[in-house]
Amino acid sequence: MHARIKASLGSVPYGDFLVYLMGPYTTFDVVDLVPDGVDPDDVSLPAASAGDEALDEMMGTLRSIQGSLRADPGVNAFLAVDPDIPLEDLDERGRERVMFAHEDAVSSAMIRSISQRWDARVVSYDDEAELRDEIRQFVADLMNRELYGDLPRKTSEGD
Repeated sequence: MHARIKASLGSVPYGDFLVYLMGPYTTFDVVDLVPDGVDPDDVSLPAASAGDEALDEMMGTLRSIQGSLRADPGVNAFLAVDPDIPLEDLDERGRERVMFAHEDAVSSAMIRSISQRWDARVVSYDDEAELRDEIRQFVADLMNRELYGDLPRKTSEGD
């Protein structure tokens, strides 16, 4: 699978380093989750529904981040929707290579439990520039740990 993803994305300086970007591709109205008999105005709810314009903006942001990461540091960034990969094919060999980024204003018990449940790094950001910086720092840290530290290199064997 690794080779198929690389072939579909084209070449970049660090083509073996894949960065899988995901976003809120499915939206829902959180008001629908409020139990019967509870006034939604009495509950603090995040904004989780979006129209076509907001979805286009989210995709635009993800594409912009993808292009930025492909240029600097030169990794093979791709969106979850790009190479048509079934989610069940993505194995757990790289759990410590996962970062979950969320907007600063968004919080939940699920987000707070991610680092314990899935061994993932959790970061928050205020704007797109800060998100790019967080992702670049995460990628640089993984690269350094592969080259000089405690993290074995990922190989395409078995893909």
